[in-house]
Amino acid sequence: MPRRDEISAAVVEAARQLFADWARRGRDVDVIIAVNPMNRLLWRRWRVVEGLDVRAFCRHNPPPEGLTLGVQQAFQYPVRERQPFGRDWTPIEDLDSVVAKVERELTRWTTS
Repeated sequence: MPRRDEISAAVVEAARQLFADWARRGRDVDVIIAVNPMNRLLWRRWRVVEGLDVRAFCRHNPPPEGLTLGVQQAFQYPVRERQPFGRDWTPIEDLDSVVAKVERELTRWTTS
């Protein structure tokens, strides 16, 4: 298995921390929240994208703004990208700003 570089390790750690902080808060208001690291090939852009994958499922009526009742929704927040089989990553957005953006969304869903 290839070794992770510092940014990949930081993305994995950020996903772990966000899930640990927000999964219980979401459960308290009937919103199931999962935060996972994302490293996948996007076929339409022909790029490998790394970032955060946030999934939410709302079980209470009325749903918070931005969510739909009874539907699992996935939101992707990219941090960097590269060509397939390439080695050079191109930054898309800083990891700290992505984490702040995710926390704003999660706060909006759990407080409304």
